[in-house]
Amino acid sequence: MSIKVKFFIPDPLNPSPAEAVPTAKISGQVTTKTVRLPQFSGSTFYYCGKVRSGIADGFGEIFRKGKIFYRGNFKKGRPNGKGHLYFSDGSIEYNGSFKEGKFDGKGSLYTFHRRQRVLSEEGIYRNGNLVKGTKYLHGKKHLVGRFQNTRNGHLISGEVYDENERLAYVG
Repeated sequence: MSIKVKFFIPDPLNPSPAEAVPTAKISGQVTTKTVRLPQFSGSTFYYCGKVRSGIADGFGEIFRKGKIFYRGNFKKGRPNGKGHLYFSDGSIEYNGSFKEGKFDGKGSLYTFHRRQRVLSEEGIYRNGNLVKGTKYLHGKKHLVGRFQNTRNGHLISGEVYDENERLAYVG
């Protein structure tokens, strides 16, 4: 039986477990061989970083198809503390805090609009969802306030802005 390193692929709602065989004997710092994950359309991932008892723990990086996917801290195999998720072009998709592999704490999430990376939302996350902060539409401020702690996070209270970023509603 071969030794495997356990780590989780970060996701706002459901971090995915992965196990990969190290390329050398585990001694604090390790790089693994690639592992194919069906839930990511068969993409291959590998981990490079600190391990404790065969589990990612401390600073590490996850690579997807040979490109950086996540860089940051791990605790018991899951992204925990400060970290960054990356788009396939190498630009940052999420910059902020994680807890048990999910967005948690202060962070900023980006998306693409007309081939340009733009801010999508920023503020305070809980359990993978924005609960307080600002949501942007095509890079322009759209909603500011408190949001439901759900995936679609409807505005509970705050401000709504029009397409020219003028205040349209307060409530």
